[in-house]
Amino acid sequence: MDGQEHIHIISAGGTIQTIYPAALRDIPGITHTVIIVKEDVYVNKPRSDPEGQVAREAVRDAIEKVKAIARPLGIPCTTARISPDTIESVRTPLLAILHDHPDARFSFDITQGNRLICLGLLAISFWMEGDAYYLTPHIRFRKVLVPKVPSRDILANQNYLTILELLSMPVGKGWLRETLFNEVKEVYHPIRKRGDGGVHRELQQATFSRFLSTLETWGLIRGEINPGSTGEKIYRITPEGEMVFRIISARQKTPAGSTGKNF
Repeated sequence: MDGQEHIHIISAGGTIQTIYPAALRDIPGITHTVIIVKEDVYVNKPRSDPEGQVAREAVRDAIEKVKAIARPLGIPCTTARISPDTIESVRTPLLAILHDHPDARFSFDITQGNRLICLGLLAISFWMEGDAYYLTPHIRFRKVLVPKVPSRDILANQNYLTILELLSMPVGKGWLRETLFNEVKEVYHPIRKRGDGGVHRELQQATFSRFLSTLETWGLIRGEINPGSTGEKIYRITPEGEMVFRIISARQKTPAGSTGKNF
C-alpha cells in the first residue's frame, strides 16, 4: 500500500537484533518499529540476581542494536515499557499507538521475549487487524494463520464451503471465474429471497460475485487477473482459507470431494 504507515511491533528479547534484518526482508513496507519491553529490564539488581542482570543487559543491548540497524534506513525505532508484565498491560501502549496512527498497518514479531507479552501482542493483533509473525528455524518469518471470520458465518452459507472445497483441490490450482461459477452452479444451495418470498433456484452471476467478494474480504480466497486474458479473473484459496476449510470439514466429518465432483 503506497504511502501507508506500517508499524512493526517487537516483543523484546536478548537477540532480537539478529532477527530484525529477517523481518525487514520478509515483512515488506515497515516504516516504524516499536519494541515492547518490561520495565524491570532497565532495573539493575546485580547482587541479588546476577544471572537476571546479565539477561536484562542483553535485552537492553539488543534493543540498541535494533535501533542502530533501523536508523540508517530511516525507520524510527522506539521502545514502550510496560509494568507489570501481563497480557493486560500490553494494551495500553498499543492503544496509544493506534490512537496516533489510526490508518496504519500493523505487524507483530512474537518470536522472543516474555511469554505473557507475546500472548498479549497476539491477542490484540486480532483486534487491530494486524498480522502476527514468528521466525522459523530456517530464519524465515511466517505469519500466524488466524481466521478473520467465525466459522459460524461460513457455515451459514453452504455455498462458501463449496467454493473453498473446489479451490482446495488440488492446493494451489487456480480456477477461472467462469469455470468456478459453472461448478458451483451445479451444486448451488438456494439462499437468495425474491420479492415474492421465493428463492432463486439457479445461481445468478450477481449472487456468485457477492460470494467471491465476501470470501476475499475474509482473506480466504484471492482473485487476480489471468495473464494474457482481457480482464478475466483467476481465483485461488489462501493458506488461511485452506486451514479454515480443513477445520470445518474435520468438525463436520465431511470427506474431501463432498461436492460430488471428481477432481
